Amino acid sequence: MGFSSSNVAIAQAAVRPIPPSIPKLQLRETRLGNIFVGVQTPTFNLLTRGNSVTYQVMNYWHQQVALGAVPVSVNQGHFSIQGLRYGFFTLLPTPSTGIASQRSPFSAQTHYAQGDSPADIP
Repeated sequence: MGFSSSNVAIAQAAVRPIPPSIPKLQLRETRLGNIFVGVQTPTFNLLTRGNSVTYQVMNYWHQQVALGAVPVSVNQGHFSIQGLRYGFFTLLPTPSTGIASQRSPFSAQTHYAQGDSPADIP
């Protein structure tokens, strides 16, 4: 028994390659210098090859003060970090593909130095 073209179905899957112009991870500031004043909520835009991005927020004393995950749609994501006190922070994002993270310092206006105690911050 042989096969004819009427017995064979060929399926073709559409695979969308990631353009080389899409970085592994790129943060885009929403405020000049990533400085948020008063009641402004720190918000960030990102561009990535990953499907999602997890992040940690470290304070000036290198203590983790927040963490979360951001879904990515068409290589882009947008997120806000709620509930931070005033201070200087570092955002450590990692794309779901396990690509190395990019450090992104930001500030919620403060006049405290690294040698000051976090307990003294109002």
